[in-house]
Amino acid sequence: MKTSNLFEKPISLLGLGCMRLPTKEAGKEDIDYDAAGQIVDEAIKKGITYFDTAYGYHDGDSERFLGKTLPNYPRESYNLASKLPSWYIRRGNDSRRIPEEQMTRLNADYLDLYLLHSVQEGSWPVFRDHNCYEAVRAFREEGLIRHMGFSFHGDLPLLKELLDNYEWEFVQLQLNYYDWFNGSAKAEYDLVRAHGLPVIVMEPVMGGKLANLTDKTKSVLDKAGQKEKSYASWAIRFAASQEGVMTVLSGMSNIEQLRDNLQTMESFQPFSEEETALVEEASNAFREFFAIPCTGCAYCSVCPKKVEIPAIFSLYNAYNLDRNLEKFKSDYAASGFQAGVAACVDCKKCERFCPQEIKIPDRLRKIKELFGE
Repeated sequence: MKTSNLFEKPISLLGLGCMRLPTKEAGKEDIDYDAAGQIVDEAIKKGITYFDTAYGYHDGDSERFLGKTLPNYPRESYNLASKLPSWYIRRGNDSRRIPEEQMTRLNADYLDLYLLHSVQEGSWPVFRDHNCYEAVRAFREEGLIRHMGFSFHGDLPLLKELLDNYEWEFVQLQLNYYDWFNGSAKAEYDLVRAHGLPVIVMEPVMGGKLANLTDKTKSVLDKAGQKEKSYASWAIRFAASQEGVMTVLSGMSNIEQLRDNLQTMESFQPFSEEETALVEEASNAFREFFAIPCTGCAYCSVCPKKVEIPAIFSLYNAYNLDRNLEKFKSDYAASGFQAGVAACVDCKKCERFCPQEIKIPDRLRKIKELFGE
């Protein structure tokens, strides 16, 4: 597998994102350690050297799982990355306490890469006011982390401010062909590259959406005559084809997804001009699908009423394809939500953590209106 050598250890072009590991029960966060362990084992044996997690993934179980699993392999054989979340920082010592807790969870003497997590307009003041940038730099000077960067979900002016006024070694961006042609991904990528920094890609398959395309979108990609290749492979290859991309993170929830991604990268070929034109056409066709640009990241799980926001939005986006209201109501009822749209109290806490900046209570209110009284 192709690797980059920008840092001490080679970084594979395909990285394992540990936000969507297999769970014991659908819709729950408890990791199935046996199934997830099989994914990690095959990933390492096939050349994946980059493992990405965060403090809140799987309610903290992602870090604990990696802390139990990765020490079975030589430490020099993999890169381990985690992130500092703004939404758990409340006191002055949290920017020190949380990384130390993560090191314990991960059973690691050091982290290869460490990031300020989900930097955007709402979170940056928390990072800034609690001196988190300075705290992470101090960790680097102590050797507890090797390289520092940030994952970004904000607007271009904030990205420019961060790049102009602070020193970073890399930036993690949401980059996929849909956001490239219909969002701000290309402008963000161009700005980061103009500052000479490598890019780590997150959400290359847009939370799985670019693996489950509409029939109209599939027909566009099928014109390439590559039906033996998965639709997810188009998304992975597009992200990996951009110059300066250090690794493409894929949240692989089962061994089949891992093997499909490995096959894509083992015989990796950058996009041709014709393929780029096809995914632009496909992204425009796929745009009709989106009523709500939710990627299912579940950062909105901070909801005090436990409204099952990503699942509700997924159902609504499916409804948006055919506008079959009765089917939508039936599917909604069959889902058995413990906390549905009616439970929202409009506190807007979820909005502060949404990387896509979705006006979540407004969207839930619109969905509620579909049910009438």
